[in-house]
Amino acid sequence: KQAANQMNISRRQEISALVETVQCVALFTGWESGALRFTSRAWRDFLAATRFAHNQQHQLVLSHLYDTRWKQVIRFYVALAGAGRLAPRLLERRDQRHEVLFQLADWMPMTPDQGVWRTEVLHELNKLVRDNSQPHVLRQRAIAAMAQSGEQGIFLFLIQLLRRSDPFLRQAAAVALPSLFPTHGEEVIEVLSGLLRDRSLSVEQTAVSALTWLASLKTERPLIKAFLTGDLKVQQTIIAGMAHNGRFWQEIIVEALGDEQPEVRRSAVLGLAQANLPWVRAILEDLARQEDEWLVQSAISEALTTFRQQ
Repeated sequence: KQAANQMNISRRQEISALVETVQCVALFTGWESGALRFTSRAWRDFLAATRFAHNQQHQLVLSHLYDTRWKQVIRFYVALAGAGRLAPRLLERRDQRHEVLFQLADWMPMTPDQGVWRTEVLHELNKLVRDNSQPHVLRQRAIAAMAQSGEQGIFLFLIQLLRRSDPFLRQAAAVALPSLFPTHGEEVIEVLSGLLRDRSLSVEQTAVSALTWLASLKTERPLIKAFLTGDLKVQQTIIAGMAHNGRFWQEIIVEALGDEQPEVRRSAVLGLAQANLPWVRAILEDLARQEDEWLVQSAISEALTTFRQQ
């Protein structure tokens, strides 16, 4: 309507243009009653936030700050108009405190707005991470929220966690490190590669998964070394992680399946058994017709049987 007014278009032409747009654009879905709705809620929320930001309807957004139905609308609004008065007001809320902290941490990389609220959020998340009385899943969410906040000093914070004796904290830090790869690329790879020698198997396996997820040529050498020197579980984790992260690793997987040692080929097959993907099934079916070692044949047969049952 605003565009029609600016272009001096009549009401009839305005309606005709709208009907034509609805019919040819996949943003809308029609009901039998003739009503329309957005195909995606994300589009609906984004367009609503855009309108509120353009019209400077700050008070309207503020009045719905605690309404969970407006959460994504407000997230888009923050990216467009800044956190402004929203962040300090939300920080005043004492109930559902953890969710408030996660929501505010989610806003941080979207807006350049500075303020005491940023420091306070990170401080409270840090306390949550170190609180042994809290559930592990909550503490892990806090670590992830801090890592994804984009704030300075988070890399050093994760390094501090990796020096703790608690395997859970080291494992959670390993999970969070890949999110800092865009800004601390080689440092992240170096730290994760060092964790391949961690005294805790769970931390070692998490580091393996993180390195395969990064899908970088720089992670190839430490992963191959870990595969050749690690135990069966580590080998399976490496191959499964490679398979789940697309064809970037396919050449290395094929090399492992063609290794002269049956134990290596079997480890590779057991790792692939954790990734029920079309290209993985095709490789194993082809390998089943060529493999003559019973130790490997049995692993292939078991993997394919599992795939068919899933």
